[in-house]
Amino acid sequence: TFSSMEMQSGSSSSSEKMHQDKPVQVTIDGREQQLQPNEVRLIRQDSSPHSKVICTLRRCGSSVELKSAEHGLTVRVDGYNVQILVSHDYRSKLAGLCSNFDGEQTNEYEGPREEIYQSP
Repeated sequence: TFSSMEMQSGSSSSSEKMHQDKPVQVTIDGREQQLQPNEVRLIRQDSSPHSKVICTLRRCGSSVELKSAEHGLTVRVDGYNVQILVSHDYRSKLAGLCSNFDGEQTNEYEGPREEIYQSP
């Protein structure tokens, strides 16, 4: 499984949006990947070409998408926004940034210790 992902665009300033025509550096579990525009890359559990695929990285325009069918997880990043999509298997099992995913809009600001955050 993967535990972390970070991205860095080919621009000189981290505040600049990812450019469609420049490569993006993606690090997953400490392994760096350079993703070219319109590239799709399978990320494997280890360096063996026959090891299990843990996720797919896809570069489309100014966005990068990480998708793991096994975990029911999709993460899309464009340099400004992050979109996290999860399977219904995670219903009521999340907390914090993703809310608790229980289908109740009134619980969207519930934290990991069941505390309720104020609306921004």
